[in-house]
Amino acid sequence: MKIKIIVLALSTCFALTACNDDKKTEHNKNKYAVDFTKSEPAPSKPSVPASAPTPTPSAVPIAPTNQVQPATASSTPAQSTQKSRRDRSTTTASALAEFNSGNYFHALVMTSEGFVSHPYRDNMGWALAYGWNISLNGQGANRGYATKAGLDKSTVEKIASMGISKGGKPNLDATPQPGISINPQQGLVVVDEMKKPSETAAIAWLGASTWNKLKSNQQAVLVDHFYRLGAGGAKQYSTMQKAVRNYANNPTDENSQKVAQTFVYKYRIKIGDTWQVKQDKRATALLGSLWLNPEAFSSMLSNKPISASASQTLQKVASYGNMKIDTSKPISQQLDEQDELDKLIDEMEAQGKKVEYQPVVNDKPIIPTFEEQKQEEKPKAKAPANNGCVKVNAQVWKCPPGVIPPELQ
Repeated sequence: MKIKIIVLALSTCFALTACNDDKKTEHNKNKYAVDFTKSEPAPSKPSVPASAPTPTPSAVPIAPTNQVQPATASSTPAQSTQKSRRDRSTTTASALAEFNSGNYFHALVMTSEGFVSHPYRDNMGWALAYGWNISLNGQGANRGYATKAGLDKSTVEKIASMGISKGGKPNLDATPQPGISINPQQGLVVVDEMKKPSETAAIAWLGASTWNKLKSNQQAVLVDHFYRLGAGGAKQYSTMQKAVRNYANNPTDENSQKVAQTFVYKYRIKIGDTWQVKQDKRATALLGSLWLNPEAFSSMLSNKPISASASQTLQKVASYGNMKIDTSKPISQQLDEQDELDKLIDEMEAQGKKVEYQPVVNDKPIIPTFEEQKQEEKPKAKAPANNGCVKVNAQVWKCPPGVIPPELQ
């Protein structure tokens, strides 16, 4: 009798599960929305608006600072945890959610940088979360970003101390103190805070009249340009500046493609005793595709079939980096395989070699320092004349308690 009851209960349970699986709700999507529920597991909760911090997705594990990723077929125990920054697949689902909500900047940064919960070696100095370089930001900026993210006071000061002191230079040899950690939601708060000075600098560089003529996806690309190089490095792209202005005044496909061709980022990397210059081909493809056609960009985050126009866009941006793309196969994997810079870095890290690389702009290496957050300074009160003493007559002064008359000082 007991056996029959158990079998009946299990049958009912399976029937209910099947019914629930058949009930799916269709959500409203924007023009370029991507339905990725078939290629990846759907999130348990709907994505939040772009203005709100993104909930922690199951695809983005928060690894403890001292946790070492287990070896796989493509990695070895000797590899540094920095490998996780370039293994951006962990943020793909979150980036798609941000893209579908219309937050192109979040999607671009998350796809370009990936997420790491603890300090990791960047091209210069140390970075955290989504490419937040704490070595190349000012101490005040670091303190402001960390406070906004809701980190505890101890962590805030540890992060702030890694930055550039007022009037100083980056201390690239400084070692982060233990205990610095951040989660994805907090990381996105920092992304939004860092976006503000980057966007301000981009608008000033192009002019408000030009900026207002651009589409939101194009503005996101230009903000990312300043986000990755800092204002000093980004402003040196004079060819890009001219191309964007020409496109804004005459938005033809030809002029748009001329802009996309300027998203070229090069780095010099030390191999033995010599420096070699390599292009970040993946960045060229990401920024170029988002500038030209958001659908083409989203295809790098999903295995869904794409339109003919998006396929043509990908072929164009791939050619800007001397790459070839087969749009009938997963795009992101092809980019990774042909990105010579990241492949070289991965190989060096796997061999336990020190990795040194630096951005190159106009054939010159640069240190991409970022602008210090402006802080309001309270005006200093002027000292009273004669320290508050008043001369009563030729021989007598009347002074506040403890103040010596000027003639006796």
